[in-house]
Amino acid sequence: MKLSNTKVALVSLGVFTGMLGLGFAADPLYDTFCKVTGFGGTTRIATAAPDRMVEQEVMVRFDANVADTPLTFHPLQTTQTLKLG
Repeated sequence: MKLSNTKVALVSLGVFTGMLGLGFAADPLYDTFCKVTGFGGTTRIATAAPDRMVEQEVMVRFDANVADTPLTFHPLQTTQTLKLG
């Protein structure tokens, strides 16, 4: 069954318009999704302060290795200990 040229043009125009609309709506829809779920880097704001502080520490190691380059990099300090929280 062959479709008439007018029908093909209307379907193509509808698909084009729909894709264009979804392209413009994607950003606000994604922002709303991120605010609701906390996904994608959007964080929720706490309503109260934590009742205790975490005493855990983390040691961060700085590595300045660069493979296959003639340049040499050296960190000013090799490690740093940080408190969480």
